[in-house]
Amino acid sequence: MQSLLYDEIIKRHTPRGWTVCLSPEGAKWAWCFVDSRKIMVPRITGASTLYVFFHEVGHAVLDHEHRKQLRSVEEYEATQYAFGLLRVYGVVVSRGLVQEAKAYVKTYIGPRTPDYVKRWAKV
Repeated sequence: MQSLLYDEIIKRHTPRGWTVCLSPEGAKWAWCFVDSRKIMVPRITGASTLYVFFHEVGHAVLDHEHRKQLRSVEEYEATQYAFGLLRVYGVVVSRGLVQEAKAYVKTYIGPRTPDYVKRWAKV
């Protein structure tokens, strides 16, 4: 039953003209391939993998390929997009998930990163 819900969420949130593919079995990574308009994500099994799907969708929807922002800003925006959709579906955004997301965004923070991103990531 849960996988049917996830399938419906994927259908509803896959951007028009894009396809969603599964990462190789056991892979934890995800990617948004702009040239081929593919989003590759692990099988959705719960909040953290649903977050990953929404995060990659965020990159596509927010047009990060063409807006050419700092990577730290793109990752922050995609994270906020994902958290917003999780909340829409009533999924609890755990402290652990937030901490993982902040740690990920921190890896892209540099001297030109805006203060609001640094504050959120607690740099």
